Amino acid sequence: MRSGAQVEAYIYVVPEDTAEAITAVGEITEIVHDVHNMSTSIASAVEEQSATTGEIGHRVAEAAKGSTVIAESIASVASTAQATLSGAQSTANAAHELARMASELRQLVGAFHYTNGGPEASTSETERTHH
Repeated sequence: MRSGAQVEAYIYVVPEDTAEAITAVGEITEIVHDVHNMSTSIASAVEEQSATTGEIGHRVAEAAKGSTVIAESIASVASTAQATLSGAQSTANAAHELARMASELRQLVGAFHYTNGGPEASTSETERTHH
C-alpha cells in the first residue's frame, strides 16, 4: 500500500502531467492541422497538374491531327505538281511537233507561187519532179 506522501506526490504531479498532456495534445492537433493543410495543398496541386497534363495531351493530339492534314496536303501538292509536270511535258512535245509541222508546211507552200492563172510549182519544184 502507498503512503500518504506518495499519494500527495501523485496529487501534485497529476495536474502537472495533465497540463503537459493537454499541451502535447494541442501541439499534436496543430501538427495534424498543418499536415491536413499541406495534404490539401498537395492534392490541389496534383489536381491542377493533372488538368494541365490533360490539356497538354489534348493539344498534342490536335497538333498531331494538324500534322496529318499538313502531310496529306503536301502529298496532294506533290501529286498535282507531278501531274502538272506531265502536262507541261506533253504541251512541250506538242509545241515541238507543231513547230516541225509549221516548218514542213512553209517548205511545201514555198514550193508554189501564184500567177494570174493560178498556182504553179516553182522552177526548183518543177525540176525536181522531172528528174
